[in-house]
Amino acid sequence: MTRSIQTKNEPSEPMSVLAIDTATFLGSVAITRDGKVIAERAANVRAKHGETLLSHIEWAMQVADLTSVSLIAVDVGPGSFTGLRVGLATAKALAWAKQVPLIGVSSLRVVAHGTHASRVGAFIDAHRGEVYASAIRDGEVILPPFAAQPDEARDRVIQALGDDVIFCGDGARRYADQLPRVAPACFDAPRAAALADLGAKDFVQRGGDEAAILEPTYVRGSDAKLPTK
Repeated sequence: MTRSIQTKNEPSEPMSVLAIDTATFLGSVAITRDGKVIAERAANVRAKHGETLLSHIEWAMQVADLTSVSLIAVDVGPGSFTGLRVGLATAKALAWAKQVPLIGVSSLRVVAHGTHASRVGAFIDAHRGEVYASAIRDGEVILPPFAAQPDEARDRVIQALGDDVIFCGDGARRYADQLPRVAPACFDAPRAAALADLGAKDFVQRGGDEAAILEPTYVRGSDAKLPTK
């Protein structure tokens, strides 16, 4: 659950955004200024976001020659449970330390945004034979994130958007043989530059999120199970 807090940003001031994406195997950090990418770094780190994230942020801030930013945008999932927790905890800590607003953005919107397509079925691999999916048209979420087997997710997306749809994300890549049209591999993972762009636009429209109650969008329970006696 999130609640927006209205924080005005003066139009005359350049908006600099630090974007943190740890939802999938590819962790990325970016800084944009008025929509232009100043610095971006991505690394295939799988479940080791906690070992690399802070050094990537420090690098990006140095490249951008900034000590603070106007806004921090963070990917809130769905995606890797561990990755989402690491990314959100880091974003919250930085937002508090720097006293700047924070905004959360769905990983599925970020993946879809990278394709620049009008009708997108965004699939992120959820493992256990399922995908996290969403139907997005012209940047607007038509179907909120859900978890399903790829054939069911495909049918729900096509029902919502019609046949002229492109599928993207690492879930689409994994189950490409079940999908009619899949975007190139460069759109498999959400990227921080796309996250920054969406975060800035959302912030202008609705303000930031309240950090204390901003939580990851898990969609389903964790794969991790407590041992039984």
